[in-house]
Amino acid sequence: MIDSAWRRLGPGLEPLSAPDGGPLSRTVKLVLLPLVLRPSLHRELAAAVLEETGVTVVEQLMAAHRHQLRATAAWFALLVRHLATHPAKDQISRDSCYPKAFELAVRHGDLAALAAGDPHPAADATATAALDEIAETRGEWTAAALRNALADPHLRSRLSHRLTAGWDESPAVDPAPEELFEDACRSFLDSFGFPGETEDVDQARPRAEPAWTTIVDAGVGSRTGRALRADRWPTVLPEPARARQLGLTELARPARPALDGPAPARCPWDRSIAARVLGLLQHSSDRTVLPDLVDLLTEEVDRACQPWEVLTETSRALLVVGTLLVTGLPDPDHHTRAHRIVAGMCRRESWLAWAQRQPTSPPGPARDDGPIAPYLRRLWVRLHGAETRGTLPRGTEEIQSLLLGVFRSVLLDGRSRVRTALTRLHGEPDAGVVSGGPANPSQGARR
Repeated sequence: MIDSAWRRLGPGLEPLSAPDGGPLSRTVKLVLLPLVLRPSLHRELAAAVLEETGVTVVEQLMAAHRHQLRATAAWFALLVRHLATHPAKDQISRDSCYPKAFELAVRHGDLAALAAGDPHPAADATATAALDEIAETRGEWTAAALRNALADPHLRSRLSHRLTAGWDESPAVDPAPEELFEDACRSFLDSFGFPGETEDVDQARPRAEPAWTTIVDAGVGSRTGRALRADRWPTVLPEPARARQLGLTELARPARPALDGPAPARCPWDRSIAARVLGLLQHSSDRTVLPDLVDLLTEEVDRACQPWEVLTETSRALLVVGTLLVTGLPDPDHHTRAHRIVAGMCRRESWLAWAQRQPTSPPGPARDDGPIAPYLRRLWVRLHGAETRGTLPRGTEEIQSLLLGVFRSVLLDGRSRVRTALTRLHGEPDAGVVSGGPANPSQGARR
């Protein structure tokens, strides 16, 4: 939808476009979603699946910003050209040029309006000043600054003591009674709605708010998180190593994270405090909204010591509900409306079933045991970043959209990896197989 609307804007967008003419993924993430479409202001765009009105809004907003986006592309190309020779280029990420280019397009319009010949001294000076501003405001939030902060022996000692004390002082396990949270969680999962569903969504949605309130107020997230650290929850997974089955750690039981370490870990709970903070720095399009590094490190230490290793009860409740959603998929007796939605997503991804049946299927994603570990890992990372930026979902509809959106992103990511693996094995795979459309089981990949 965004891709087709982008292509209809015409020429002039090449610096922000992929070779096939569609928008770069960074363009979508750093310009179109936060600055043009702005789902936080246009609530119809915040759903996991857009209704017809949402599609219309996307097309209208893209068309209305046609001239600004062309100007953004020109400013972006100029910024990137100047970045290569800028004295502080090590402090400036290429990603930061995307929103800055849009800002320059809004403030100054097209480059031609600012240019005074060829070369364009006014435009060049503006681009250099913009890069200077980025370097000045972001110099504190770099990997080098993080290393320098942790090199301070006093700060290291304080953080290490806080981490040890916080981990050891975790309250005793007080698991929530199953009847308390399972009924509330099932009621919440049964209140989901999606476009085109034949059942009456209006009758289901009123159950969402009271069910969610029960989950949060009862501290279900905190109780189950502490029990999970002792490998006593969730009961829907067999013991031992339940946290490992959820993909949150490679260990049999969660262990206190290190302050820093030599190599990044695959699972989020195995990453050091420094690695978690570095991930926030690398994936924040605007680092200036983050606290200073000392506060960021301190907050991360406190987060690691809490149940589910997140700070808020909202995040913990989301992880509980997400766990019950993804682990309950194989059991048709426990299916709710949310389960039916994600099961439908899986059925549409016929490439996965096809790839699993092939005798020469690649290892890894095509032979994955299921979406449990990828889903919980991605949900935890999303909540981790949202807590730091203060962008946790508000209201039950946003919460439900997040839970479904994470599942869809896991499926799309798996589709991309399988396509790449099958291409390496057989050449370009059959388009029907990897697009989610009907696939002929007897039909192999081309060549």
